[in-house]
Amino acid sequence: MRARGDGPTQKCRHCGSSFRSKSRNPSAYFCSMSCSHRGRKRPNQFGERNPGWKGHRASIGSARERARTRYPAQCCKLCGAQNAERHHQDGDPYNNEASNLAILCRRCHMIVDGRLESLKAMALAQAGMERTQPQPCVRCRRMYKPRRNGLCSRCYDKDRRQLREPSLAC
Repeated sequence: MRARGDGPTQKCRHCGSSFRSKSRNPSAYFCSMSCSHRGRKRPNQFGERNPGWKGHRASIGSARERARTRYPAQCCKLCGAQNAERHHQDGDPYNNEASNLAILCRRCHMIVDGRLESLKAMALAQAGMERTQPQPCVRCRRMYKPRRNGLCSRCYDKDRRQLREPSLAC
């Protein structure tokens, strides 16, 4: 039985150095993993020149990933914040032309897309709250955002304190 590394001597297809195959398989072409990765890449086969290019048939996530790799992150164009995203101005994630992309932070991106207001409304709806106009308290008649039973915060808290205090009467 042969020991590991006793395979036939071969020449690396990437760097040209001689090496002994670690396996019995004589079809090892590269001396190391790094040479394997470098040697398998074909120049000028990125993007549309690649035979496996999908174009608009690619997923939306892939289209957005293309924008991230082509245009590195910079500062937000509106507020100057770091960690900016790429905003497709026409809404088409497949259109990654420089004239169609704007670099925006997450907050500015949501404002431009109109997602921030809809997110706030959705959060209020999930919490069972809705934006209400100030109404007069049923007890003191001050204009406050009503709480339970139509009471303002002050009257509501006053009622709660009175319920917690033990009565002195026997």
